[in-house]
Amino acid sequence: MGRFCAKCGAEREEYVRSLCKDCFWKGALSAVPKEIKLTYCKDCHSRMQGKRWVKPRFDVLEDEIAEAASEAISKLAALPEGIVISGHSVEVTERDGEGLPRSIALRVRFTEAWTGSSAEAVVEVSVSYSSCSMCGGAERGKYDAIVQVRGEGRALDDRDFKAVGGALESLESKSGRQEVTEVKEKEGGIDVKFVTLFAARAFAKILSEGHGADTVESAKLIGVDKVTGGRAYRTTISARMPALREGTIFEFGGRAYRTIGFRRGRALAEDAEDADVRRAFTKRELEAGAKVISEIRSVRLDALTQSCGIFYESDGKRFLEIPVDMIPKDMIQGEEGLLMVVDGKERVFRTR
Repeated sequence: MGRFCAKCGAEREEYVRSLCKDCFWKGALSAVPKEIKLTYCKDCHSRMQGKRWVKPRFDVLEDEIAEAASEAISKLAALPEGIVISGHSVEVTERDGEGLPRSIALRVRFTEAWTGSSAEAVVEVSVSYSSCSMCGGAERGKYDAIVQVRGEGRALDDRDFKAVGGALESLESKSGRQEVTEVKEKEGGIDVKFVTLFAARAFAKILSEGHGADTVESAKLIGVDKVTGGRAYRTTISARMPALREGTIFEFGGRAYRTIGFRRGRALAEDAEDADVRRAFTKRELEAGAKVISEIRSVRLDALTQSCGIFYESDGKRFLEIPVDMIPKDMIQGEEGLLMVVDGKERVFRTR
């Protein structure tokens, strides 16, 4: 004698929890919504969730919509224990004039864990678009903070501009949003306006930790916040790019060092005499004892005696005698080097 469905009494080949497959899934999916409505930022594709905007998790907007809709369906459907969404497929049924999906037919597959039985349901996903607070603020030119990038006792140069551009690209790639309302060259530096203080601080941190900039923050009262009714402030962050940059040679403690980069606000440098010797310098150490070596001349070892090396200086078109203890021990004839004054004495270092 065969089995019968406990609900409809029909005899079937497949049963799930004492019910035939049709009756089981009809009841299990009865609360699955026919339509889901979602709102996205048209610029950065953040999604409105409650009263806040949530950053996208996927690069493709259709994938983002499908995942968000599946999560919403799982919550709204009140699925019985042991039933999960095991997959979905997307069909865009309507797009707007800019090519953004307006309506999606989401085919969702549900699976019952113990028997492996599955069923599908099609949910219409309606998508509307707006501007999130950040992108909308950027469009209107609104800004809560400004970062003023300047050089320490100098105007910014091409390397500084490249560092600023790289920091902005890094910030945008991490946030996926339009954080900047204006970038303007001013007073030998760059002023960058940000929609939020959080973004401005993140940008300043990149300049500080990656390029050694010294940052100082100050806030100015500009009125009353129309939303909260509290005081509204605009913050200015001063970012001073250091005199020491990658490749700069400086004297410290009677030795010459070459800057090779920055990490967590410290200058990383290698010993000009021995590249295997490296150390990190704090801002306080550099201010107290570092001196940039500005006069550096290119020379070539022309001859070597027991007491000195005879170098040819191409710029001055002259020969110089340098004591052997002031030149690299294994330097050979014809090799080029850099001549500079360290600890009051002329010394030659290898070029790198």
